[in-house]
Amino acid sequence: MPKFLNRFLLTEYLNNLEVENVSNNLTGLKDFSGQLELGTESKIPHYQLAIEMKSICTKKKVLEAFEGKINAHISVDIQFNLESMKDYCTKRFPTILR
Repeated sequence: MPKFLNRFLLTEYLNNLEVENVSNNLTGLKDFSGQLELGTESKIPHYQLAIEMKSICTKKKVLEAFEGKINAHISVDIQFNLESMKDYCTKRFPTILR
């Protein structure tokens, strides 16, 4: 089983990530942001990431792409506001408050 990726290996992986899109072509990331966090109650380390693909991909395909590389529980949620998700994943103040 793969090791829990440090932030440098995770960044390298994200920069080279290829996911099958809804047209059955491979696509990569357009943008990503996030950080390593400790769970508030559990104190379990985890990455909180906001990613944007270059083309439309299903949750299943994104999840499959991560499962082989990251030794962790993985959850994928669809979001429609990347900037708000980046704020959340980096614990910045919401965009509307800046």
